[in-house]
Amino acid sequence: MIDTQKVQAIQNNILDLKKSSSDNFLGLFAETTANILSIYFVGVYFIDETEKSLVFRAGNGLVAEKFLSRNYKILLSENSTYAGQIIPAARNGEIRLVDWFGKKISAYQIHKNHIAKSKSEVIHDNKYFCSPNLPESCTEIYLPLYAQGKIIGILELNFNVKLTFSEDEIFVLQLLANHLAELID
Repeated sequence: MIDTQKVQAIQNNILDLKKSSSDNFLGLFAETTANILSIYFVGVYFIDETEKSLVFRAGNGLVAEKFLSRNYKILLSENSTYAGQIIPAARNGEIRLVDWFGKKISAYQIHKNHIAKSKSEVIHDNKYFCSPNLPESCTEIYLPLYAQGKIIGILELNFNVKLTFSEDEIFVLQLLANHLAELID
């Protein structure tokens, strides 16, 4: 369960974070979000239209340092299991929720004032797996970053505990992603 009041507090302070540290705004956002919401990993990716890829731009912790030092990117055309659910989130502009314990992947369509589950699938085989870079991940959510009606990237949240989310909680997290995207654009 997500404390929506904490999410709203982060959302209310994003502009202050950007003003105080415009050079490292995204890194500060990732660290702050991870600390306040007790998130294992927060990642921010931008879509590079020229290379047709998702480029890692900021995150928290050692994994973020590793990704940044390697100029980590994922091709949008990649169909490997390593790319996981981030690619369909970026391609289709939908929220993707992965529950590793329940072995379930859910997709949500975003509407103006709400979200709605569009599909759910059970993971029957080992083609889906946790990233070797984030071995403690139990629950993952990928939120599209929309600016001016266009997907500009993905906000990735990984939790090291099993969580279930209500549609209202997912909607609040998407509002946070939308607000972040507005400040990026």
